[in-house]
Amino acid sequence: MSTDLFAEYEGLRARVTRESAELFEHYAAHLQCRRGCYYCCDDIAVLPIEFEALRRAVSETGIPTAAGSGGPPETDRRRCGFLGPEGECTVYAARPVICRSHGLPLAYRLYEYDEQGRQISGTRFMDSWCDLNFTHLDDESAGAYFDRHGRINQALVNETLEELNRRFLASPAGRQYRGRDWIRLSELVGDRC
Repeated sequence: MSTDLFAEYEGLRARVTRESAELFEHYAAHLQCRRGCYYCCDDIAVLPIEFEALRRAVSETGIPTAAGSGGPPETDRRRCGFLGPEGECTVYAARPVICRSHGLPLAYRLYEYDEQGRQISGTRFMDSWCDLNFTHLDDESAGAYFDRHGRINQALVNETLEELNRRFLASPAGRQYRGRDWIRLSELVGDRC
């Protein structure tokens, strides 16, 4: 069962990679993103299924020697432990879903609450993008611009990922992660961060 889950996870990553590639091409003139740009590469936390997928990839190939530098030293933010000294991603092929769409316009669902204060899925969305990109847009004009030109429905991606994670945690392979909602990627790099 867990093999099927990881195949589904790989399918989701592949879909996000394809959608991102199309948007990167479409928005090329507005993007600062390129190899060595690590503006969005903080020490993120991921769901257990993503952590396990990256752990498996790293266990097959080993932690890249360049990993753990956290990128160039001019920042006081805690950066991803898989950044190399030039700001490059040392696990690029195995990187998590969110890392595949960094910088692009993403639509996140705005959650609403019922009368009892329980969170319910909202019908409105909020756009998000990297501050270095789309500098010609402000919050007011962004929605209409991205409506015309495209965005990644991050809400749908997250919902799919959360369902895969729920099934992973219910499986024997996910047993060790039960009770953990999010896991920092730096846990894989350890003392090198």
